[in-house]
Parts: sequence; C-alpha cells; structure tokens
Amino acid sequence: MSFKTTDENHQWRHTAVLMKRDIYGYLQSKGCSEEDCVIDLLQALYGETLSDATKVMVLGALQELSESLLMDKTGVEQAVGTLIGFFQEVAMSKGSTFLKSQILVCMTTILLTGDQLRDQQSLFLDVTNLLFDIISKVNQGTDRALRETACQCLEEIENNYPVCVLMHKLDHFYAMCQLENTHVRQTYVGLFNRVLRNAVRVKCQQASVSKDDISDLLLTRKEPLKPLMLPDAIPPAMFQLQSRSPNERLSLPSDVDTSELQAAVMKSMDNLLEMSEPDAVKAIQELSCICNVCNLPIQIFQDMQRNLTTSLSLPLFHVHLYLMKHYFSESVEAVNLESVTRHICHPALSLGHRLFCLHFCTDISHQIRLEDEDSALFKPTIFDSLDETLTKLKFVIKLSPDECAVKELECAVKELECAVKELECAVKELECAVNELECAVKELQCAVEELECAVKETHVQPLLSYLEPLMTSVKNGAIGKGAVACFRGLFHIYANDQSKI
Repeated sequence: MSFKTTDENHQWRHTAVLMKRDIYGYLQSKGCSEEDCVIDLLQALYGETLSDATKVMVLGALQELSESLLMDKTGVEQAVGTLIGFFQEVAMSKGSTFLKSQILVCMTTILLTGDQLRDQQSLFLDVTNLLFDIISKVNQGTDRALRETACQCLEEIENNYPVCVLMHKLDHFYAMCQLENTHVRQTYVGLFNRVLRNAVRVKCQQASVSKDDISDLLLTRKEPLKPLMLPDAIPPAMFQLQSRSPNERLSLPSDVDTSELQAAVMKSMDNLLEMSEPDAVKAIQELSCICNVCNLPIQIFQDMQRNLTTSLSLPLFHVHLYLMKHYFSESVEAVNLESVTRHICHPALSLGHRLFCLHFCTDISHQIRLEDEDSALFKPTIFDSLDETLTKLKFVIKLSPDECAVKELECAVKELECAVKELECAVKELECAVNELECAVKELQCAVEELECAVKETHVQPLLSYLEPLMTSVKNGAIGKGAVACFRGLFHIYANDQSKI
C-alpha cells in the first residue's frame, strides 16, 4: 500500500474514505489481508510527511473498522501497544492535542468493542492507567482538551463495565471535581455522577448495607488512583448491574447516612449553570436518579427547578417537565402547575415550549383540577398553530365530563387531523410545481443566452434591437416557450435573407 505520488496526504485521506465505505471490497481490490492492512495503517502514523489531520483520519478508519480488522488477540495487542508508543512519542514532541485525543479514543474503542478486559487484562490496565495519569493533572490549561477526552473515555469504560472498574476511584473523582477550575470541570462532574449513580444502585441491591457505606465511597481513600487493581479471575456477570422489574423501586435502608451524598449532589447542581446543554441534561438525569433511589429531600431541587422553569433552552425545559412528571408529581411545590399553565399562552416563548407544556398537561390530566379562569388557557384561539389547536382539543376532551361533547370534539379533532394531512400534501405538490417552474425558467434563460450568442456571431444587430423587449420578457419569465420558438424562426428567416444579399 505504498504510494509513489508526492501528495501522500491526499492519497491516505482517499484510502481512509475507501476503507470506511467498504472495507472488504477494499481489501479484495488491493489483494491484502486484514493483518497487512492494520500494519500499513500503523506505519502511516509514524510517517514524517503526513500531517496531523491525515493521521487523525487514519486513526478514525482504524477505530471504526477495529472489529473487522483486528480478528485475534495478537492483532489487538500489537495495535494497542503501537498506539500507546505513538501517544508517548506525540506527547514528548508536544504534538497536536486533537491527534492525542484521537489516539485515546481509538485505543478505548478497540478495547471495548473487543471486550479485552477479560481476554487481555494487562493491556486494559495499561490504557486505563494512562487515562488516570492524564486526568490527574487538574487545572492545567495546556492539556484541558486532552483531559476532557480522557474523562469521556473513562465514562465509556464505566458504561460498559459498570461499578467494579471505577467504583473504588470514586473518592478521587470527587476530589478532582472540587479542584478543577477550568471548563473541563463539567466532564469531571459527568464522570463522577455516572460512577456515583452506578455505585448507589449496587449498594441498594446488596443484602446488607452498613450505616457509613455511602460516606466511605466519597471520603475514605482505600487505594491510590494508580494503578488500577482488578481480580485475576473475572466472572462474566461481574460487570453487570442486576436486572429488575419496571415496577421495582430501589432504595437504601433508612439508617444509612446520606449526608455526604446529599452534599455531593448539591455541589454537582451548583455546576449546572456552567455546563453545556448536553452535559447539563445528562447531569440532571443522573442526579435525579440518585435522589430518587436514596430518598433525598425534594427541597434540594427547588433552586434547580426554579432555574429550569424559566429556561429558554428546549432540552433543559423538557428535562424540567420530565422530572416533574416522573419523580416529583406527588409534590405540589415541585410540580408547580401554575407556572406550567402560564407558559402555554406566553407570547415570548417558542412554539416548542408551548407544545411541551400542553403535552405535559395532557399526560397528567388525571391530576389536574382547573378553575374556570385556568380552563380558558386551553381553548384554541385564532393565533394558535395547527399543532397547538390539536393538542388543546385533546386536552379539553380528557377533562370534559359530557360524553356527547367529548364525541363531538373527537370527531372534530379527527377532521382537523385529516385537514392537516391534506394541507401537507397540497404543500408538497405546490413545492413540486415550483421546482418544475424553476426548471422551465432556467431552460428559457439558457435558450435566450444561446440566441444572444448566435446573434453576436452573425452580427445581426437590427434584429437584436427590434426583439430586445421580447428577450427581456423571456428572461423575466413573462413569456413562454412559444415566444422563444417564434424568436428562433424569425432569426433563421432574417439570417437566410441576409445571406442571399
């Protein structure tokens, strides 16, 4: 797979694209095996002529195709070992942070997709200890992007092997969240919340839980951050959370001390306003599950609920409604139905906000008792969109005690839905007609340009001056194909007469 062209960067980028498109077709066309392809990819990473951007694309191809190319333990060991050496070399030369981040992601993907924890434990420990070494350097601004990637890789490890790999490092993660002052804190908090949630679930599923078990997880340092300690024999079910029925609710015994856990949850909530939207949504979901399992007082969510109620972000506002419905519906203070109904007709809010509130009220309609002044909010108005009108009618149907009125409203809603579908079909037909008209106009304009070129070549200036209004109308789409045909006929007649003269 050696390239004789001078532009090796272009060749390798093209090769990476071909591999991702069809790896087996590519191997067949080149006549090489999976092992040879991996060797070529790894050798390309050490090429001095390749740019960092090209090496990132090569790593991306190796990452996406690891399950197809790395067929045995030897191949995985060689690939990951080479990537560890390459990472150290790039780190020594102060290479691109993006390249180093992609190396970490590639190694983590190879280990997780191949389930190498059981097959090659020492290799898994090498990569995990490397990630620990990176995230331990808190408050270093030069490598904050790399530390963010390392935290995300550890979170993926926790997702695949919950509890037993990172559970005993929870106290280290807790300390790092409090020490970190850069924007990467949100990633540290996300890693901490995920490990804490899984650890609490495991404690709830244990037969006996002592009073200080939860506090010990957060405060008692039983082992250093490095190295990671794992048992020699790993049973298949060791890294799986116990399954439970949908109606079963996990909870800690009432005598367990949760004061430190409550403090950790509140510290995580303090970071919500500094997080990006995806990280904030994920953190709220993790914290709500922890509070629900541990029976923490609902009052610790009041400030967060107040901020989310006035949020203009649709994801955060949706999470606010989700929490109210699934976790805090029994508490009048948490549900705060009055604030939700105010959003339904608020002119400054987007259509998405209003629809979220309408659907929320429809879902909890069995808990709602509206006064006359509140019920007016759910009556459709001429300013409502079709989606709002349909949702309001469905809500009124659920609350109406009159069966005859309900049937009439249901029929009206079905007719309105059919009208909406017909309108959508009409809009699509109109769009097709507009596209056809645009194509016809372009054809006319091309025909006019051809005629202009022909006129200029034959120097028929008198005819051009006489027919200039006709050409202008054709360009503007005011006259159709018949005018163009007429124009062509006149031009040919005039040209023939001029040739006879």
